[in-house]
Amino acid sequence: DLRKYMESEFRFKATGKRDPKVFLRRDEPKDRSVEMVFCIDISGSMGGGKIQAAKEGLVVFLESLAELEIAHGAIAFNNRPVVMKELDKEADEQAREAMLPMLRPSGGTDDYAALQAAAQMLERGDAEQQIIIFLSDGQGNQKQKEAVKKLEEEYNIKVIGVGIGAGCQGVQGTYQHNLAVDDVSKLPRELGDMLLDELMD
Repeated sequence: DLRKYMESEFRFKATGKRDPKVFLRRDEPKDRSVEMVFCIDISGSMGGGKIQAAKEGLVVFLESLAELEIAHGAIAFNNRPVVMKELDKEADEQAREAMLPMLRPSGGTDDYAALQAAAQMLERGDAEQQIIIFLSDGQGNQKQKEAVKKLEEEYNIKVIGVGIGAGCQGVQGTYQHNLAVDDVSKLPRELGDMLLDELMD
């Protein structure tokens, strides 16, 4: 049972305890035709609790999708995007840990360049369902809004904007699909719940 499995994983991250029976009940979704790319804002405004929450969210994303054998990539961005994990390459625990120091807040925010990098990554994929998760403490701009609309309407790529911290409701103006998390400590769990909803859809 995929839902029970992921709930068990999130419970383990929160309490350190797993439900051992869940591994007897679940089926691996090896044939699931889904690809996801996680874009994380590391501009200067993402300091303090926001960047720590982003790191924890990245761990949830990487570990959950690796366990479920769903293809996934990760990009960090400020003035420019930096690919942390390619879509078609596996990342073991050591590789995942090496990504966390890359999340250091500095510089400005070129969300449009990050969105294009994520779209190019998915161009090389072939899944029926392709999703970009875009985490930022900014609300984006008109150029970003138009680019998101084009990706969804012309390329059938779903873009989910995740706003974090004060003013996070601004994501609603840029992203049709959005999640606003004003309490940064809740980001890992809310991101996990969102992943669960997408995979069970």
